[in-house]
Amino acid sequence: MTEEIWFGYHLPPEGTGFEGMKNACLTAEKIGLDLFTITDHFMNMANPMGEENHPLECWTLLGALAAITNKIRLGPLVSCYSYRAPTLLGKIATTVDVISNGRLVMGLGAGWNEPEFKGFYGRFPPTKERLQGFEDTLAIVYSMFKNKHTTYRGKAFSTENTLNSPRPIQEHIPLMIGAFGEKMIRLATQYADIIHCMFDPSPEYLAQQKQKIITGCEKTGRNP
Repeated sequence: MTEEIWFGYHLPPEGTGFEGMKNACLTAEKIGLDLFTITDHFMNMANPMGEENHPLECWTLLGALAAITNKIRLGPLVSCYSYRAPTLLGKIATTVDVISNGRLVMGLGAGWNEPEFKGFYGRFPPTKERLQGFEDTLAIVYSMFKNKHTTYRGKAFSTENTLNSPRPIQEHIPLMIGAFGEKMIRLATQYADIIHCMFDPSPEYLAQQKQKIITGCEKTGRNP
């Protein structure tokens, strides 16, 4: 990617139906914003065990928004690797890129919402397991975007000669990784075009994250 500044709008779907999300996305496109992102959650983040304000499913919603917009880029901020099998996630993301005619920004993260993991998958994997699953998913999805066939053997996930066709519209789908710890930032500096690393807006925290990114880029040979 060339260096660019994008202006975007992030809107979690919690408590907002399809009409609200549609209107927000169309408005963002109308006023000339570059990017519209949504969260990838199955439960209300603020009150996961409550009865109200749970979100629409992320990728189904992105596909619908892709079909009714023309210019604005769309993506998850960020999609949890564990919620879908890696090859399925690669196929879903490719489909959204095709529907949008090449406007997908692929956001990917390791996940953190314990009640959501337990509610939909029965367990919350320990950090080491989640990081390994993320690393394997990242490699598989990245390969599926780049190659028609993917073979990969990892510790958590493997795939053999997986066909990804039809192909993405974009020759290079921008990759955004949610990264906070050192290992995630290392993977982000190896693969990503964009790093989402903001939990704390303080100058001290941002300076620490910036230094982690610079160090990670130095280790992977990329220009920060």
